[in-house]
Amino acid sequence: MPLIGAILLGGQSSRMGRPKEGVLLPDGRTMLQAVIERVTRICPVKVLSGESVNLPNVLNVQDTTPGLGPMAGLEAILASGVAERYLIAACDQPLLGEAVLERLVGEPRARVVVPRGANGFLYPLPGVYDRSVLAQVSERIEKRELSLIRLLSDVGARAIDVSEDEEESLRSFNTPDELQELFETMKARR
Repeated sequence: MPLIGAILLGGQSSRMGRPKEGVLLPDGRTMLQAVIERVTRICPVKVLSGESVNLPNVLNVQDTTPGLGPMAGLEAILASGVAERYLIAACDQPLLGEAVLERLVGEPRARVVVPRGANGFLYPLPGVYDRSVLAQVSERIEKRELSLIRLLSDVGARAIDVSEDEEESLRSFNTPDELQELFETMKARR
């Protein structure tokens, strides 16, 4: 079964004050559309976790344990049965770099592959996740151990190193101030 793209969305967006996936960017796309376009350059997006969004040929999956953040979304994607491996990104990462995504999916078979920044920080998203980690994800949810960073350690995630420029493309935008920075960055790139 080929690698399939999946996007985490929904959540409470409490810091943003509104659903992040619907935020309209200066170029007229929503944040979700920008992420889908980036991921689709690498593999077809077939699964969305969280809010129901009506897209052709895309399965919307709901968290079995709502309100537990990205870990619950990860569980829903892995349990969907759509694929054995997923390239998973978050809806609030509209600057994702194609080169980073290509290196993630090109890494030799590993259960989980994620980017590692210059300071050694592991980014859980975007990442390639194998369905074989589902049991560990579900166990962590049952114990209410919801840190994706700790999960990466538990499953022995493989990391690819990214440059400082590439690391900027991994950034999530979670607050109105961060959104303003994103808008300024996007306008400067035009």
